[in-house]
Amino acid sequence: MDSAGEVWRLSHRPALDGVRGVAILMVMIDHLALRGVTSAGSVGVTMFFTLSGFLITSLMLEEHDAVGRVSLRAFYRRRALRLLPALLVFLGAMLIAWRFIGPGAASPIDVLLALSYFGNWFSAAGFDLHGVAHTWSLAVEEQFYIAWPVVFMLLSRRRALRTTLLWVAGLGAIGFATIRFVEWDGGQGGRWVYFATEARADALLIGCLVAAWLHRSRDRAAAPRVATLAIVAMVPLFLAAHFTRAVVLPTVAPLLAAVLVVSVVHGNYAGWLSSPWLMHVGRRSYALYLWNFPLLWIGTALMPGLRGLNTVVLLGAAWGLTCLSWKYVERPFLARRHRLTGPQPGQITEGADNLSNLPSG
Repeated sequence: MDSAGEVWRLSHRPALDGVRGVAILMVMIDHLALRGVTSAGSVGVTMFFTLSGFLITSLMLEEHDAVGRVSLRAFYRRRALRLLPALLVFLGAMLIAWRFIGPGAASPIDVLLALSYFGNWFSAAGFDLHGVAHTWSLAVEEQFYIAWPVVFMLLSRRRALRTTLLWVAGLGAIGFATIRFVEWDGGQGGRWVYFATEARADALLIGCLVAAWLHRSRDRAAAPRVATLAIVAMVPLFLAAHFTRAVVLPTVAPLLAAVLVVSVVHGNYAGWLSSPWLMHVGRRSYALYLWNFPLLWIGTALMPGLRGLNTVVLLGAAWGLTCLSWKYVERPFLARRHRLTGPQPGQITEGADNLSNLPSG
């Protein structure tokens, strides 16, 4: 067995929905293309990556404690039922838009790349996926979902699983961060190190590291202001450009995101992150992530004259589609997922699912 200490359980942490709410709002700020704000979306994306690593690893550790193993089949089925239905509806709508608007929406090739979860490599190589370009980060996360459970299963054969995970995740995060610095050449504004999986993997692994560390750690109170300070410290990163945006920001932001997660789940701090409106947005962040970017991009291109009014109308449309997706697509499949596979460790109901959405943008 690993080192002594109470086994920490994830359970449902409402403030995690608030963390997702903060992250998706950062992504939306970036999509609004405000003058001088160049990297808010990258900060939000990195928060989602770190949260993904943390939640996936926490739930796998709890499943391993409960039954002595992790079922890859059940894991992949849960992920498919959670992510694919809303994505398929969205991509179908983009194909219809392409039929009437043209390639500026998303061509069938763009849609195919997005559906394959391989589009980030084409974005890294300089290709434009138009209205589905934002799915690059879903591709990074999906590749992580495929690879990390296999690594976890292999490592679970070792007796000191938690200690092994700490070493693997920690050294892996350092290694991938180093790769990002080495691969930077400034070409195309650093597209490769911004989009490529190996240049983003450290953010995911830092989340895995936090999960392994918390798993057998005794609760210690976190300073009430730590979560707020972590968010405030992210704000200057919004203005980052070129080298800082592509290389330094992805190194710093995961550490701040990790501090935020630890403050919420380890110190039981909630505060303003548990505000109802922020949690409401956070629970719907996957669909909001899918819909807000293409609507803003396509709508602004079609109606360039009324910038302010367009933005309000398009954001309202994105929120309306988000609510429809949540009610008629995502929630029914969440319920079906629980009927087929049963709730995961650390979950209560589909409405209180810590892993209900892990988008990026």
